[in-house]
Amino acid sequence: MTVAYEVTHDDITRLMRHVMRTHPGFRRSYLHALLWGPVIGLSYLAVTGYTGLWAALAKVSGATAIFTGFYLFFYRRQAAHGVRRAYGSEGGPLGRKSLTLSVDGFQEVGEHSTSIQAWSGIVDVEDTTDAIYLYVSPAAAYIVPKRAFQGDPTAAEFLSMVTHYRGRPSA
Repeated sequence: MTVAYEVTHDDITRLMRHVMRTHPGFRRSYLHALLWGPVIGLSYLAVTGYTGLWAALAKVSGATAIFTGFYLFFYRRQAAHGVRRAYGSEGGPLGRKSLTLSVDGFQEVGEHSTSIQAWSGIVDVEDTTDAIYLYVSPAAAYIVPKRAFQGDPTAAEFLSMVTHYRGRPSA
């Protein structure tokens, strides 16, 4: 089975944001943002002084909301900016590709590179609304955009075949 597609900056950005939401290390960073917000709010309260319950709550919750919102927004924007800065207008994982599945693994042929990957090197497969990710590590994956499955084969057939091949013992 062969699937042809194009990987864009947006596809890589979606992968990075998906990893940021699901990978334990990145999720810890989000928790830090949620914890540092109140710390900054309490620090602001300590500096400005306690002037009553409602004023104190407003100071702490306001500073918490501003810091946490800014941090989470900045963190997501940084992923998109990092992708554009790292890959420029072309290169690496960007461009037209075709991925061919076989019993032993798959081959991805692109404008800039060709990769051969054994199934034993795929640590996880995730199906999202935008793409199918074939992970080679917790934060790196082959990206197969769902728009590649306009006709035959379908995304479900592709996933079924990947699952079937991954379940087989290595040849």
